[in-house]
Amino acid sequence: VQVALDIVRSEGGEVNNPLDRGGFTIYGITIGTARNHGLSFDYDGDGVVSIQDMRRITPDIAVAFFVQFFAIAPGISRLAVPVQPIIFDMAVNSGPSRAITLLQQTLNQLWQDNPHVRGVFVRRLAEDGVIAGGVSTVNASIAATDICGSAIVISAICDSRIAFYRRIVSANPSQNIFLKGWINRVERFRPTFGS
Repeated sequence: VQVALDIVRSEGGEVNNPLDRGGFTIYGITIGTARNHGLSFDYDGDGVVSIQDMRRITPDIAVAFFVQFFAIAPGISRLAVPVQPIIFDMAVNSGPSRAITLLQQTLNQLWQDNPHVRGVFVRRLAEDGVIAGGVSTVNASIAATDICGSAIVISAICDSRIAFYRRIVSANPSQNIFLKGWINRVERFRPTFGS
């Protein structure tokens, strides 16, 4: 819940930057996301989630929404506790499937690089963006944090996430305006080694 509160605070209120592919956003909830959950956000009951409907979203509504649909429903709340905040934050920023896929890719890289991790989960994870259906990604996240240490795993996730954002900008230079903010958002989670 604390991470959701932090997201809502950092996202602030209403944003409508024409370069932002998410479109109209309030407290980090894009209009597209709101429309995908229309029954939740169609406050005037006309069958369409409009900007006027979205302006009725409060910080408390946003926090509850994020926790339910970006942590609990996709299974992020079942991951190793130390990695939950950064994956949850990416789920809000880029979608749960993308965040989970990035985690799976990072865990697979740790698996490849660390024979001790390979001894615990004996095959690579499917990079399918899904947690809810099985326990492999959950178990791998727990094994990796136990064996490598949470700081190593979280730092690797930070690196993967920044590389992901750089690929977005490389493919679409108009998104460069957001890169510094995305990187700052990631770096809030990076552990300080030796402290």
